[in-house]
Amino acid sequence: MLARSNIPKKVSGLTEAMQHVYMHDHVCAIYDDRREGLFSIVAFIASGLGENERCLYVTNDATTEAALGALQNGGLEAKNTIMDGRLKLYTKPEAHLEGYQFDPGRAVQFLIEAADESEEEGFRGMRSVIEMTSKVGEDPEIEGLLEYENKLNSSLYPNHAAAGLCQFDLRRFPPSAVQNILYTHPKVLIGGIFCRNFYYKPPEEYAITKHEEKAEQEVVRMIENLYQLSQTETQLKQEQDILKRRVTELENDKKIVEAQLEQLRPSQLLAQENAELISNELMARYRNDNKRILLEQNLPAQLHNDLPVELECECDTPDCGSTITLLANMVKEIRRSKKRFIITPGHENPRIETVVAENGVYVLVEKNGN
Repeated sequence: MLARSNIPKKVSGLTEAMQHVYMHDHVCAIYDDRREGLFSIVAFIASGLGENERCLYVTNDATTEAALGALQNGGLEAKNTIMDGRLKLYTKPEAHLEGYQFDPGRAVQFLIEAADESEEEGFRGMRSVIEMTSKVGEDPEIEGLLEYENKLNSSLYPNHAAAGLCQFDLRRFPPSAVQNILYTHPKVLIGGIFCRNFYYKPPEEYAITKHEEKAEQEVVRMIENLYQLSQTETQLKQEQDILKRRVTELENDKKIVEAQLEQLRPSQLLAQENAELISNELMARYRNDNKRILLEQNLPAQLHNDLPVELECECDTPDCGSTITLLANMVKEIRRSKKRFIITPGHENPRIETVVAENGVYVLVEKNGN
């Protein structure tokens, strides 16, 4: 008999787990404890009812009355949902899943018609749960069951608003059957955790495996791998959520800092305006001094353009004291613009002026703004 090895038996958290079942999902629940199997059925049906989905329960019990009692023992108020048509109970013969001549195609057609009827009657879709727990052993009907599962993947779930949960008690199936069950279900519920099944084979790729000796060890490995992968993905998602929260916190901190800087901006602008006023006053004073120098030298008009003239640096540094020697005609050309000034190299102030030209002897700058 197969067992789930180190995977825990779990009934708590199943309601949360069922939130990961969506329309078009085909899920198998692997369990070896009847209580866990019952609670997964109850959680699956309750989740579907909450989403306005009609729920079908195909029970392994001899009568639907027995199934109803089991659901109520599991905590589901089933009577009212049956009366208003939201929940329907069937035995396996009624759903064409059991009989002398089991017809997989007919059983799949039964679910297709039920899904279409659910939509026509105003439901979001159909959610079916089927107990596949008959004692099979070497029963050749296992091939019909696997053909049925494969047809669900090719006919029902891709084309109709339906989701299904197939229940498999490990104690009642041979290893090769469980191996094939895993191959035919895109999602697996193990130990209360939904696992993305990377062993799943699409209908066009699937072929039945029958080697019992190899299958038992392989099935245990497959189930444990699925469970561990799902746990790893859950942990990764939790870490991603922590990172997202941290990013949000940093973005909020950034907004706070930007708001504080915005409050400081008026005082910064005032300080900049004051600095520019002082700079303008200094540079205007130096320019006036240089005009005075040119007048005091009283150069002959015929020589004025060819003679060197020593000027004071027109930078915005108080008490600069630097001098620059230029030809008079160059000074006259520069003076055509009221925004241009002659300063000593290294005295530039990019905050208030832009360099227009430089040659190592002087720097010609132009004041920013008006």
